Amino acid sequence: MGREYSHNLTLVWNTVVRLAFFMLVMELLLSVRDKVTTLENLASTDPLTGLVNRRFFLEQLERECMRVRRYPEIFTIAYLDLDNFKYVNDTNGHLVGDELLQCVGEVLKSSLRESDMAARLGGDEFAIFFPSMKESTSKKVIEKLHVSLLSAMRANGWPVTFSIGVVTYLEPLVNIREMVKMADDLMYKVKKSGKNNICHIVSSNNK
Repeated sequence: MGREYSHNLTLVWNTVVRLAFFMLVMELLLSVRDKVTTLENLASTDPLTGLVNRRFFLEQLERECMRVRRYPEIFTIAYLDLDNFKYVNDTNGHLVGDELLQCVGEVLKSSLRESDMAARLGGDEFAIFFPSMKESTSKKVIEKLHVSLLSAMRANGWPVTFSIGVVTYLEPLVNIREMVKMADDLMYKVKKSGKNNICHIVSSNNK
């Protein structure tokens, strides 16, 4: 025999209290989840450009290379540095410099595939990981990206150009940082030879 209530409203009241408690718990759980997600995003994202940061980029690159070792495929890494960025910062101030970096981030995000990963490594240096992209394709993509970046700079009256080093890997190196450094070294080669250009090589040496 079911429990008897002294008043019909008692059952309704108990139901309302339980429902309110359930909704409160759910709201707290959702709030905690949102805060955790926010913290995770802050830990992996450059707050100025919205691109991933150096740490997250290297971590994801490590994961991708582990996958490529199991299921071989060609991939490409590009390293970009802004020519004359210091001049803009010194002449127009850091607020304009920040606006310029944000513009670069927007161009990268709008120009790349969903599977590509662009990162701000720090200062005015950026890197891009292109999975499943061979040399001939990456050359066209990087050249088009270079044009888009230069066009955005000209549209804003910023005298900034881009030195870009690109390495297409037929197989990953053992050291992830060494792969990024190889593209970085090519970028500096462009810097020393006159800036605002692209240097692209293919690497097949698995160390």
